[in-house]
Amino acid sequence: MHDGPGDHPPDHGGPHGKPARDHRRPPEFDASSPGDASSHHPPEPATLGWMIDESVPVLVHPVMQPDRGPNLTWVLVTLNLDLLRTHLFPELVQNYFGTQDRRTYDIAIVKASGNTRSVIYSSNPGFGENAGVVPDAALNCFGPPMPVVGRERTPMQSLVSPDSHPQNPGQQAALLPIPGQHDPEPFKIEPILYGPDDQGWEIIAQHREGSVEAAVSTLFRRNLAFNFAVLLVLAATMGMIGLNSRRARRLAQLQMDFVASVSHELRTPLTGIVSAAQNISDGIIDDKSRMMRYGNVILSQAQRLSELIEQILLFSATEKDRHRYHLQAARVEELIDASLSNSSALIRSTGVTVERQIQPNLPPVMVDSKAFSQCLQNLIANAVKYGGEQRWLGIRASMEESGQHEKEILIAVADRGIGIGSDDLKHVFEPFFRGPAATSAQIHGSGLGLPLAKTIAEAMGGRLTIESVPEQGSTFTVHLPVGNHTELPRA
Repeated sequence: MHDGPGDHPPDHGGPHGKPARDHRRPPEFDASSPGDASSHHPPEPATLGWMIDESVPVLVHPVMQPDRGPNLTWVLVTLNLDLLRTHLFPELVQNYFGTQDRRTYDIAIVKASGNTRSVIYSSNPGFGENAGVVPDAALNCFGPPMPVVGRERTPMQSLVSPDSHPQNPGQQAALLPIPGQHDPEPFKIEPILYGPDDQGWEIIAQHREGSVEAAVSTLFRRNLAFNFAVLLVLAATMGMIGLNSRRARRLAQLQMDFVASVSHELRTPLTGIVSAAQNISDGIIDDKSRMMRYGNVILSQAQRLSELIEQILLFSATEKDRHRYHLQAARVEELIDASLSNSSALIRSTGVTVERQIQPNLPPVMVDSKAFSQCLQNLIANAVKYGGEQRWLGIRASMEESGQHEKEILIAVADRGIGIGSDDLKHVFEPFFRGPAATSAQIHGSGLGLPLAKTIAEAMGGRLTIESVPEQGSTFTVHLPVGNHTELPRA
């Protein structure tokens, strides 16, 4: 400790050797004369706050003793800067910011004075040396974060200035603050500054992956992109809902058309059957030849009803995936002949000319013979119905290479009829669809023949394609893969 101008020895205890009052408690300051006999206890010293001279560094604590007039006692505590660098600062950084491998921020304590800067401590070598790098956060190590308006930050000047000494002890109350009465702030250390450019020690922090502004900007862009992605997903969802809604309305309309078409298809043969049976029942037909003719009408109309019902049941089974196919090796020419034979009644009744072209020595194909024959029959019936006035039907079979350098069997059914427009080509394989040309030509049908043929062809591992030109005709081609099948015995 160092005394002021009076060089009085410090008071280390109270009366009779008792310890003095704890200076951390605000003492009662008596502004009267120190020798006032009315006082039962000698006045206790008035203490000021701690200060630090950061250039040394040293802690400074002035103590004012009222019984010694204007004299000051100075308590000086010199700080070991090397100890601060190697032990205290690293421990504080580790406690509050984590270890080196888990720390998010780089921390440094720098001394800035004017345009010069020196690093007192740095958690990462090199951090804090570049004065041009703006840290994410900066704070004065001692004193308030920024100058307080109306408050002097150099208290030493007011304490040691010759003009500030009181003329008598009674002026001490006006010179020095009375602890506990005017400064309710908590314990703090005021830095001793010697000029406006002396900024003292400063703690700076910077994110190890970049500045906080860059991190916030990156997070903002990421959130913005995520929000746009969510909006795009919502827009796509709304679009899909609208598309599905339109498809549902279209399907409902097609189903209504299907019901009307099937009702008409059922009513036409039923009317012929009922009419022929009524004539026979009334005894109008007494000739044997006419009786046979009426019987053939009833039989053909009944077969027509049976085929229509079979189509509907088969389509329902394929749509619900209940139909099971049994694939086995079969000759292509036999499949075509069976289909033509089953469609012979329809071909004869319409007077259609059939042109058959089958490439010799075609390899067998793995199909369900009954189901595949139904597929070809549907294509033949479609060609007969929409063949127009040409009344020509062409069926041919050949083997070609596909795009994957694999061989496949092509079975094409062609007509020279009304054809299909380009707008309707993408809908011909949809259930219940019937084009405007078929409707205007009053060609009856259920709209299930082509979808069912496509489903059967795909179930056999193949596919069904179409080529059509309005007023020139259409060609439906079944593509079947050629595999390593067992050779069939010659007939």
